[in-house]
Amino acid sequence: MIEPSNHPKHSSVGMPVRRSSVVRNFGSAIGELAACLQSVGLGSRPDLTAWTGAAQSGAAPAPGGVVLGPDGWRCRSVDGRTVTIVKRASPRALNPPSAEPGHVRPKAPPASAHVVLNLLGPRTHHVLVDAGVLDCQRAVRDLTPFLRGYVGDRPVCVLLQTLENALVLVDATDVESIWRELVRCARPHAAATVGIDAVELYLVAERRRRGRLMAI
Repeated sequence: MIEPSNHPKHSSVGMPVRRSSVVRNFGSAIGELAACLQSVGLGSRPDLTAWTGAAQSGAAPAPGGVVLGPDGWRCRSVDGRTVTIVKRASPRALNPPSAEPGHVRPKAPPASAHVVLNLLGPRTHHVLVDAGVLDCQRAVRDLTPFLRGYVGDRPVCVLLQTLENALVLVDATDVESIWRELVRCARPHAAATVGIDAVELYLVAERRRRGRLMAI
C-alpha cells in the first residue's frame, strides 16, 4: 500500500489538511492508477461538492435510486431526502436547478455539506463489505445505487457509480475516523492512496473499456 503519511500537504492519515486542497498525486500517478486497475485505490475528492436537501417533487427517483445529469448526480435516500453531487467547476454546484419551471432556484451551501471520498477498482466492493457498509450476505443484484450505512459507528452515504467505483459521503466531523477505518479495511486488499490524477486517468480508462461510463 502506498502510504502518504509524510506528504507535506497531508495529515497523518493521508487526508488533505483542507477540504479544498487538491493533491495531484503522491509521487507516481501511473503507479496509483495501476493499483486502482489491479486492486483498489482510496482517495478524497475535493473536486466534488455534495449536499443534502429536502425532497423535491420530480427532482429525484425513488428512494435508493439515482439520476445522472450533465453536471452530476441527484440521489434519493430512503428517508426521502435529496442528495446532490456535482463537480465544483459546474455552475450548477452553486445554483442547482429547481424542481419545477418558474420556481426560484435555491442556493446551495457555500461549502460542501459532505466530504466525498472515492474507492476505485475491482476490490471496492470487498472493502465496503469489510468496512461494514455492505452486507456480505446480500446479493449484488439486490443493491440499490444509493444507500446509507455505517463505517464503524459513524453514518455514511454511498453512491455506487459502478461496483468498482464508489463515492462515500461523510460528515466533516467524522472524516478522520472514517478515513482511518477505510484505510485499515483496504490494506489487506493491496490498496493505494491515490491523488486526483489517478482518479481522472482511471475514469478515462473505464470509459474506454466500457464504451460509456456513468461516473464523475
